[in-house]
Amino acid sequence: MEEESTSILLNHTFSTLNPQEAQQLPDKPIGSKWVYKTQHNPDGSTWYKARLVMTGCEQTYFSKTYAATGKITTFRYLLCLIRRYRCIMDH
Repeated sequence: MEEESTSILLNHTFSTLNPQEAQQLPDKPIGSKWVYKTQHNPDGSTWYKARLVMTGCEQTYFSKTYAATGKITTFRYLLCLIRRYRCIMDH
């Protein structure tokens, strides 16, 4: 958590607000939560990963939306589907 917090602060990813500041904003701030994951290396060692993620399901002001990011595996899967259905359509 310390590494993630330091990284967030150094990159100026977002800023924190106290409750009084949050009440003065025109939009409700989006909350966050910590997500923990255990990783296993091929050599059998274990390491732990902590990420601070935004809870976008709390968003109530919908004229400002936040785009989801895609992973390369998702794009590869979509390309494979396109190729598969093009082959079916050609036959």
